[in-house]
Amino acid sequence: MIDTCIDIGMESDGPALFNQSMRTARKHYECCECGSAIGPGDRHEHTTGLWDGEWATYRTCRICAAVRRDFCASYIFGQLWEAMQETHGLGYDSIDEDWPRRTDARPGRWM
Repeated sequence: MIDTCIDIGMESDGPALFNQSMRTARKHYECCECGSAIGPGDRHEHTTGLWDGEWATYRTCRICAAVRRDFCASYIFGQLWEAMQETHGLGYDSIDEDWPRRTDARPGRWM
């Protein structure tokens, strides 16, 4: 079910440069969406881009990355769960251990 969580066109024209990949953490990070810990050895989504002349890097835990891929056609980093609540009535507490988690950014690859 792909829907627009947030229309990025309202805030920005999108990034001038953009790279997104799944990585294995070498040190501790925090998910930009839910604030959960991303520890050494954890797979997570790593995004770097140039927005409005400013470089930014975002790290997203696997659960939030999977939710964003499955529910959002466009989004603003750091506002996933606010958007999910507004558009789908779902919050982070709606996710349980049965939620499918992808191993990487390629569709159809589940943990």
